[in-house]
Amino acid sequence: MGWLRALVVFSLVLWTAVAHAHPEPPKEPPPKCTERCFVVTRLVLEGSVAGGVLGFTAEGAVLAEHPVAVPLFGPPSKVRLDAVTEDGKPAAIGFEGDHYYAMTAAKRFTLKGKLTLLGDLALTIPGPVNSLEANLSAGRMVEGTKLSGLSAATVHFDGGSEVKTAEPTVFQLSRAFRVLRETSFEYRLVMRSGNDLGVIRLPLTLGEKVLDVGGSSGWKLEGNELVLPTGGNNATITVTGTFAEPPKRLLADARSSYEWWLVESDGEHRVIASTDAASAKQIDSAESPLPRTQASSRLFLAKRGETLDLSVQTLTSVEALAAVIRDHARTAVLTPRGDWVIDEQLTYENNGVDHLLFKPAGRAIFLATDGVAERLMHGEDALMIGLRKGNHTVRVQSLSSASLSRLFGVLAVPTPDHPLTASRSTVTVGLPHSVHPIAVLGGDRVVWLVSVEHGLALAIAVLAAWLAASTRRDRALLAVALGGLWFVAAPVFVATIAGVAVMIAFRISGRLLTGSPRTLARLAIVGGAGLAVLVSLAASKSFDRAPETRALDLPAASPPADGKESVSKLVAYDSKNDEKTAVGNFAAQTAGGGILRGVAPVALPLPSAERYAHATRELVTRERPFTPRLVYVTTTALLPFAGLWALSILALLFAHRAKIVALRARLRELLAPPPSVSPAE
Repeated sequence: MGWLRALVVFSLVLWTAVAHAHPEPPKEPPPKCTERCFVVTRLVLEGSVAGGVLGFTAEGAVLAEHPVAVPLFGPPSKVRLDAVTEDGKPAAIGFEGDHYYAMTAAKRFTLKGKLTLLGDLALTIPGPVNSLEANLSAGRMVEGTKLSGLSAATVHFDGGSEVKTAEPTVFQLSRAFRVLRETSFEYRLVMRSGNDLGVIRLPLTLGEKVLDVGGSSGWKLEGNELVLPTGGNNATITVTGTFAEPPKRLLADARSSYEWWLVESDGEHRVIASTDAASAKQIDSAESPLPRTQASSRLFLAKRGETLDLSVQTLTSVEALAAVIRDHARTAVLTPRGDWVIDEQLTYENNGVDHLLFKPAGRAIFLATDGVAERLMHGEDALMIGLRKGNHTVRVQSLSSASLSRLFGVLAVPTPDHPLTASRSTVTVGLPHSVHPIAVLGGDRVVWLVSVEHGLALAIAVLAAWLAASTRRDRALLAVALGGLWFVAAPVFVATIAGVAVMIAFRISGRLLTGSPRTLARLAIVGGAGLAVLVSLAASKSFDRAPETRALDLPAASPPADGKESVSKLVAYDSKNDEKTAVGNFAAQTAGGGILRGVAPVALPLPSAERYAHATRELVTRERPFTPRLVYVTTTALLPFAGLWALSILALLFAHRAKIVALRARLRELLAPPPSVSPAE
């Protein structure tokens, strides 16, 4: 047994050594409490309101293992705490923000002290407090003697007797009813009295849902009444909210001698008000005490006992123009090689359309909005143009091809396709020197390029030939020569007619006048003819011509079947010696003709043109498009007429060759120097 006892002793010694070698880890302190760390079960107020000093007793418990700040009253600027004790000992009192607090760690505590009301007879209780009792010897708590479940509440006190006037002296109520997509209301209540107003109850008989109340702290709903605590003898309270459905009948409050009713609606609703003798009378809405928000606002003045029946009619919207093109100006220049360069400018007004599917007349190469270039984006085989709200301008450039006849024909000007209505559309067609326009079709009227001026010029040529020549042959040849001269060189025609007129006037003045009057008349004739020639030369510089621009050198190519070509084919590009002349980044060095994908484009200058034709169309729609057509002749077709004109001049010169030779001899004789006289003579 001795060895067994020794084994037990050895085990005990070994266990003790191991226990001391590995002691138990210390226990961690519990985490600090952050919410629901205390409860205030009961708060009692005692004393006299008239003196402004009340005693209080607060009972509660701390639920944490550390000291906790228990909120008491506020605000500190209008309430003072004195002689506060905790379980008979001085308590640790401080304030933070809008309330006082007591710092305590007692599992159960009882706080007692005195509070002094400074100014308004109102007390803010941050809470939460389970119950509040007011055992006052003088005065009363307006909200009642016993309250429960207080949190962030404000209670009010009355220093007089409990029997008070049931209604305030002045009770002025103004109401605004706004029928929009959601029917809302705004009530403004103005009250004044010689005594404290206390708590005002406003009945809600129209199904109002109160969202906000301004001017009253601690408001609440009790059934169909809005409870509005007030302090002092005057108050202005604003109540806002919504209706489940628009009210059908308005009735003035019995406490108000009259009320203002402001009825408003938006463009989607129409409010019809009753107009019988018992209804409130409509007056000028500028007198409304409430702000007006709609142009359709109407103001009614309701006296005590008057009503107003309302009915709301929901209006149905119809389709309307959400976007319209105010002006569509198109300039299409035809190059001598048969390529169209089209520049379009659209001034639009938009109020809801986000994008415009615009199918240009050719291959789009440039897009800009308000002068700022944009990337070319395509969708549904059309150019996608983003539209902005308001008035803006879009510029689009495109390239296309045309096929011209050798002699004459009708040329269709490329026309874009888009769904918007254009109030006014104009087109200016620039033509090369080999194409001569006769008329433009497709506009509001046919535009003739052969105008009355041409007919008048031909008539003047016939009259001048009849007066200047004496035989039928000479008159016919001279009329053809002068008429053709008008189309070839209008200033020369004017100068020739002026010369013929001067010659005729000289003959008439020589027969009718003599001496000084004849000389003065001939000087006046020469001066008038010179002035006419100068005016003609000045007018010819701007006759049917546009400012010169640099021509676009496009490579010759046969037009495709669809009338469109790739931009890289229409824009000339010389790829020789790329490596020697490469500049810019890598993308620019490898771009053929300066063409890149996904960048904002640059505008292409319009080529020059020899002559221009114009046409206009009002109110253009997709169903009534503006497709101008140009009737033209080419220079090749006019060659026979030019030959006839030249032959007439040659024939006229040949018929009067003897007179021309005699005239030349006479001119030489006049220009020859006088013979020299010898000294001997």
